[in-house]
Amino acid sequence: MNPCPVCAQPKIVMEGHHPKKDMLAFRCTCCGEFYLDALAVGAVRGLPMRDRYLISASIRSESDAGRMMEIVGDDLPRLRDAAPRWRSPFEGVDRLLLLMAARTESILGPVHIDQEVDFPMICALGPGEVNELLSLGRALGLIHAHLPAFTTEGLRRVDMLRATQPDSRQAFVAMWFDPDLDAAWREGFEPGIEAAGYFRAVRVDAIEHNEKVDDRIIAELRRSGLVVADFTGQRGGVYFEAGYARGLGTPVIWTCREDWTDRLHFDTRQYNHIVWKEPADLRQQLADRIAATVLPRGWTGARP
Repeated sequence: MNPCPVCAQPKIVMEGHHPKKDMLAFRCTCCGEFYLDALAVGAVRGLPMRDRYLISASIRSESDAGRMMEIVGDDLPRLRDAAPRWRSPFEGVDRLLLLMAARTESILGPVHIDQEVDFPMICALGPGEVNELLSLGRALGLIHAHLPAFTTEGLRRVDMLRATQPDSRQAFVAMWFDPDLDAAWREGFEPGIEAAGYFRAVRVDAIEHNEKVDDRIIAELRRSGLVVADFTGQRGGVYFEAGYARGLGTPVIWTCREDWTDRLHFDTRQYNHIVWKEPADLRQQLADRIAATVLPRGWTGARP
């Protein structure tokens, strides 16, 4: 079996071609499914293994969210930097525990962890680092000494980690419904919010309902775990929706297209807005802000 051009593991189960573009198609049990430009194959193979493992983590996150990335050489540094690498070994153990919890069929039974395949799911630098995290988890008394299963303290730790997660995975986007922003929704807000595979982006004009629009907005705000408020166009409704969300204690991310920032109301200028020019720029900034400030600590991209 040929090794994967990204993670170098001998886990490729399919190679082919993009149906419309001059790109190679890969299905790797570690990285997931992705397209890779022929020139990027050589570029990624020339990178240090640490960078390749981080790129693998970014690809796996997108693949698990149902998106097959189309990667060219210029994308590689961004994918490396976008990988949610943990800041300490203890945070790495937390990610491992959450992955185990997502897979367990019995709280007391063993959990299948395949170091050779699962390392991108917790942004580990290869199978060896998964083994190190398992050893650390055992030393901390969170994982049983002789099999990958939770101890009582491990179960308590998982409960604590889950308690930090938003109750809802819906992200409500408050924005100007103008054709000028259609591309920003399709190529910026929606993919940026959903990049980590945690939140699902919605906006009220795309929801089927028979109620008054303002009633539907209130209902969707109340059931959302995140609100993204974009002040391009200076719509009064966006100010209301952001304020209502803050009153509920829901996290709010503030955004505005660059050419409208000079008209932001003085009451909201104090907030750290994502200032964007193009949808692609918005997508990356939004994904980074969500990963840095909203996603539960230890989120691996694994579906519950």
